[in-house]
Amino acid sequence: MLTLKEKWNDTVWSTGMLLLLVQILLFVAPLLFQIQTEALFMIHIGLAGCYFLVLLFSGRLKKGREGLHVFWIFLVLFLISAYGLNRQMEVFQSATLWMCWVLVISCINYLSFYFFTNMPGRLQQLQTFILGASLPFYAYLALYLVPLYGISLLAAIGIGISLHTFVPLLFFIYSVVLIKRYQLTGSRYRYALMAGIAFSVIITICFVFLWCVNLSHINRKYGDASIEGNPALPAWVNTARTLPQNMVTEKMLKTGLVYETADAGHMSFFSLPSRSIDEQRKHDPLVITSSLLAGTINMADEKRIKVLEAMYQARHQAQERLWLGDHLFTDKVDTKVAIWPSFRMSYTELGVVISNQAPPSPWSDGAEEAIYSFQLPQGSVVTSLSLWINGREEKGLLTTKAQADTAYKTIVGVQRRDPSVVHWQEGNIITVRVFPVLRNQHRKFKIGVTSPLQLRNNQLYYTSVFFKGPDWSGAKATTEVQVMGPQTAVHLPLSFVRAGEQTYLQSGSYKTDWEMSVSNTEPSGEAFVFNGKAWHPEPYTPVTDTTSFTHVYLDINEAWTSEECNTAYQMVKYKKVYVANEKDELTQVTEENKSRLFKELRQYRFSLFPFFRIKEPFSALVVSKGTFTSPVLHDLKGHGFLQQLQQCFANGQRIKLFNIGDTLSPYIRTLKEFRAFHYAAGNLIQLSGLLRSRQFVAGTENDNRIELPEAGMAIIQSDSALARSNGTAPDHLMRLFAYNHILQKSGTALLAGEEVPEPVITEAQQAYVVSPASSLIVLETQQDYDRFDIKASKNSLQNAAHQATGSVPEPHEWVLIIIVLLVLIFAVYRPSLL
Repeated sequence: MLTLKEKWNDTVWSTGMLLLLVQILLFVAPLLFQIQTEALFMIHIGLAGCYFLVLLFSGRLKKGREGLHVFWIFLVLFLISAYGLNRQMEVFQSATLWMCWVLVISCINYLSFYFFTNMPGRLQQLQTFILGASLPFYAYLALYLVPLYGISLLAAIGIGISLHTFVPLLFFIYSVVLIKRYQLTGSRYRYALMAGIAFSVIITICFVFLWCVNLSHINRKYGDASIEGNPALPAWVNTARTLPQNMVTEKMLKTGLVYETADAGHMSFFSLPSRSIDEQRKHDPLVITSSLLAGTINMADEKRIKVLEAMYQARHQAQERLWLGDHLFTDKVDTKVAIWPSFRMSYTELGVVISNQAPPSPWSDGAEEAIYSFQLPQGSVVTSLSLWINGREEKGLLTTKAQADTAYKTIVGVQRRDPSVVHWQEGNIITVRVFPVLRNQHRKFKIGVTSPLQLRNNQLYYTSVFFKGPDWSGAKATTEVQVMGPQTAVHLPLSFVRAGEQTYLQSGSYKTDWEMSVSNTEPSGEAFVFNGKAWHPEPYTPVTDTTSFTHVYLDINEAWTSEECNTAYQMVKYKKVYVANEKDELTQVTEENKSRLFKELRQYRFSLFPFFRIKEPFSALVVSKGTFTSPVLHDLKGHGFLQQLQQCFANGQRIKLFNIGDTLSPYIRTLKEFRAFHYAAGNLIQLSGLLRSRQFVAGTENDNRIELPEAGMAIIQSDSALARSNGTAPDHLMRLFAYNHILQKSGTALLAGEEVPEPVITEAQQAYVVSPASSLIVLETQQDYDRFDIKASKNSLQNAAHQATGSVPEPHEWVLIIIVLLVLIFAVYRPSLL
């Protein structure tokens, strides 16, 4: 038995530890730098092979030469080499975080056994416990690879790298050798060893048990919904709203889509990652074991993706992809914000730089597609798009959504040249696509967003534009905020510094969301004039109607507390009070059944209130409380629920809806944007006051007036001859008006799934705004635009600009300007002309 000093002076052990340190640094290097992983793997296997030769020729592998512990160094080197190979030939998909920790901790523990006899008793017990806990883990990995053993042995004759398949089996075998070597089954260490094994087994059993419970619930609910559920809704909707929302459920829904299953088809050196949502496939032993023992959800992949979109905010990950984007990163985000307090609006330009860190490959240029999803503040609209092509900024052209989609898919899917496109989605989400982003190269695009400010507590608030997309955790950012107009008090995050008169700068790491405020200012009387029309803001004063509510509908879901349910009921119990169940049937609430009904409905993860069931809309009030998740109208396409909803709102009918709080579900948000409601929001005290006064907000929007209640502002359209000023307001007034007017006019058509009226498309083109009917696109050449019949509008605002203020000259004004210029030129050059 070697002493502690002899162990530290063991040259073979020291050499192995040095090689192991080099191996670890090389393994993590591709995560930090652009390094060719194929070359690294050859170094990995070379280091492991060299150390094996050291052990062989030093005689340490002979019996009685203390070779067990130095052999463990070789095994760890071999394991790292195996995972290096896995980057080229995926046997295991990406390990989950807990699996990575198990690998690291267990390897450290194996190496520490060299000093086992020199450790205090407590540490020996801990080492033994970790060894016991590691034993089932490596047994699982060894069993998982059993189908490859035969092929690997045959391939080892010509290709020795196939021996990596046996690494987990060697770990398991030599774990048993360690147990025998130190007699860990003896009375001194037995309980620690058994506790470690039991720890892993119990965790596995608990996970499998939870899997079985959730699986039984989901399969039963989905089966019932498919056969006896609400025929007007997809079965997955009725299933999703009662799902237990926990980690196990999410893993079950992603099994086969993200998480590997016990399918021999995946156990191949040459298996490639398949995708149905944009998330890297993962290997989770708990999921593999559970799916093997208990099975998986009896729901088609397409339906599970729908549930993930609705319940786990996975709409960005579920975007249709033409090319992968695995190696893309957001490198930099430059933000420029212009704020006009006197017009209660802002314009934000985000310049985003994307980098592709794909490992070098002789087979392709590594072209990938970048997809970003921007969640815009309420009432906001995208008003510009630029893509840098060959170092030059190319502006986007506005066209119909269908034309833009066709052009993008044709070019990206077939020709692989430069396009970028912006599309509108329900819930005021905007998607930006950029292609191609080549290996070791950067692409830059810029998007402009016009937003109303939010009026709260006599302050005007600006909220940053939040996005999801390629990893931005390491992105650098610069932000410039400029407050336009008279000086006003500004409240910014502490990281901003003053850089000029009402100009503020911030630099550092990118922050996803932040807000600032300025003092409330009455809307200016200035107007923006264009094409014979003028737009000016004015204060928004809610107009109310006297309404005697006879029917009240409580839209209850998990967002409601038990106290809120009871309080709301007490307020309206002298009226006819109804709730809707999962079959869209209305049930009248009474003192006798309210507790049962409220308890049942509060278990719903979201609600889809059937507004078409309301028979007396003029005297009815719906009281709702929003959840962060729900299906959107597009998810319900082709089903009776949406068809009845379309009929309900076909004639422009509006429902009175009071929302408790500020949160709106995606379902309610879309209906609100389409002007389906007379809408008010607040707390239960405000609701009580509203009921007592018998007053409710009445919408006064029309073709010449749109209202932005959140900004405390309305925008009025009039003939330019009636303009209140000479037209010095920013053009964003017209853009905001047009976008909200488009939603107002096209809401009925979009709900009904009909074509958007031509005047609406014309209005979008004139104001240059992205809407349900229009998109911005950048193509590489003029020939591409001509091919898809995408033309620049000659009578439009064009792309918004950071400093865009003042009116655009009208046609007769252009003529006068040209005449004046010609006269000036003639006067200056008259002598030479004569």
